[in-house]
Amino acid sequence: MNWQRELAKQQIAPLYQQINGLVCCLLVGSSARNLQRDFSDVDLVMYWDNIPSELQRIQIIEQATGIITEMYDSSEDDADISLQSQSDVFYLLGDKHTGIKIDVTHKTVTSAEKLIDDVVIRYETKRIKFAILHSLHHSLTLVGEDWMMARLAQIGDEMPMRVAVKLIEDNIRFNPIWIFDMFAGRPDPILYHRFRSKNLDQMLMVLGAVNRLYMPDGFKHLDAFIDELTIQPDRLGHDIYQILDSDPAIAKPTILRLGDAIHDLVAHHFPDIDIQDARDGFHYVRPRHEGALLLKETRL
Repeated sequence: MNWQRELAKQQIAPLYQQINGLVCCLLVGSSARNLQRDFSDVDLVMYWDNIPSELQRIQIIEQATGIITEMYDSSEDDADISLQSQSDVFYLLGDKHTGIKIDVTHKTVTSAEKLIDDVVIRYETKRIKFAILHSLHHSLTLVGEDWMMARLAQIGDEMPMRVAVKLIEDNIRFNPIWIFDMFAGRPDPILYHRFRSKNLDQMLMVLGAVNRLYMPDGFKHLDAFIDELTIQPDRLGHDIYQILDSDPAIAKPTILRLGDAIHDLVAHHFPDIDIQDARDGFHYVRPRHEGALLLKETRL
């Protein structure tokens, strides 16, 4: 039983419906996708004609017998209307140590429509906006089904081709393999991890664009995202975990194979994108210098 869904639908959403101007209420995150675990929060997004005042929201939380821990207005840090929101964090059936965490994000319908237009019409490639569209695609509507269906129709099933091409061009140049050798061969485990993570992040961005999918922030729920990819290299999930978990002697040929496979997919599905420099750069191996020999040759 998905108790998070039932809690959101039966106990939380009806309380906010008491306030005029609620257009849509969505359950988002892992609970909406039946991917929740023991520590999963209940994440809700409310779309309003006008966001209620803090006092109104406090009254609703108190009515739910919730304990408020945070109220935050993102407009203080972000001038982009499409990303502005107000957020409430509170706990039910206990405090922050024992209760159920409820995250409620309040946004205006104007911000939602602008964000969709920014990507679908103006072809923006801001990553957080993809994550929001991905979240909308995988949300569960609790209030405002018609409004939400209209927004999903605006978004469409695929990202625009121009956006996909731009994302591929921005991410296709993976870090060269000699950097892998450098960090793996010396006591720099954090930098070695960052190299692998950065390359894998770019590879997944490219694969998402090849499939024209909006991507989750940080590729949360990685296995679920991989399952969405119609176009992908063989054994993608296996190779990703092997790159992250194996010794360098195994991780290196795996990351080379995976990078080559992704370059091949781009060449096949997006033949107008020139990726030869990216291929060459990925395989570039910087020569090793023997310091004493080099100094001797310089003196001669």
